This record gives sequence, structure tokens and C-alpha cells, in this order.
Amino acid sequence: MSSKISSGKDAFQLARPLKLVEVKHMQLHSWGYMVCNVLIALLLTALFGISLKGFAGLLAIEAAVQMLLMAGTGWVLLIFFAFLRLSFPMALAYTNLLGKLMVVGLLVLVPSMLLHFVFNLQYISIPVLSVFGSSSLMLYLHYTICKYLQLPHYWTMYWFVLLQGGAVTWTLYFYF
Repeated sequence: MSSKISSGKDAFQLARPLKLVEVKHMQLHSWGYMVCNVLIALLLTALFGISLKGFAGLLAIEAAVQMLLMAGTGWVLLIFFAFLRLSFPMALAYTNLLGKLMVVGLLVLVPSMLLHFVFNLQYISIPVLSVFGSSSLMLYLHYTICKYLQLPHYWTMYWFVLLQGGAVTWTLYFYF
């Protein structure tokens, strides 16, 4: 028996068997959708880092790269872990939903970025509250994704630990 999780209401369950061409088209569409979500997430994350550059006295490129490493490491590890532990169709469905979660969570940070870029506001409470709101929303959405896909509840714990662990590790590396 395989140790991969393959049960659940994944996006590929249909009433009739799929032809090979349909499966390949669905997988190609899923990969394309995931790439679009990742590109949007990369842009928003880099912009958020740039909006915080004044707090650390960094150049814009340094702030963007640091934020991409702090925020992105956990996501990369989680996606890698998903493809190791889940069946391929389930991992694809899960990572596509993660892509949506990433973009929605990052959109919560846009008002903070706009306050910086438009009004040049430099109050640390604004990005801190934005990150708290973003993280809270993403935690709820991740729990909902796991429930929808019938994944065990500990997947949300994996998600949280990997994201926060990546952020803390890079923060300690850059600033302590």
C-alpha cells in the first residue's frame, strides 16, 4: 500500500473516465494556472519588501530579495512536500488551491503597500497589522482547503510551521 494520500474530492473526479488527452490538457491548464499565481505572488511579495525597505535601511532590490526569501522558502518547501506525500492529481489540486490562497493572502497587503508608495507613510504598525490580517486569512483558507480536499488536519500545521519557520530562519540570518 502506498504512503501517499490519494483520497478526497480533488478537482479531477468526474462522472466518466478521462481520456489521456483530457488528463494531459487538465494538467497543462493546472500548471499554467499555478505559474500565473506564482508570478503574481512573486510580484506582490517583492513590492511588499520594497515598501518595507525604509525600516531596515536597505536598497529596494535588497528588500525585495530578502522578502522573497523570507516569505517564499516555506511555500517552496510545502509544494515540494505535497508532491512527495500526495498522489500527483491530489498534489496538483492542492498546489493550485495554495496558489489562490497565496494571491488572496497577499492582496490583503496591498493597502499597506499603497499607503507607503502613495503617501510615504512609514509606521511599523501598518505592515505589522497587514501581515497579521494576511496570515489569519490564509490560515482560515488553508484549513478550508484541507477540509475540502479531505486532507488530515495536520496539513495546516505543516503549512503554518513551514511558512513561519522559513520567515523566522531568514529573519534571524539577515538581522541577528
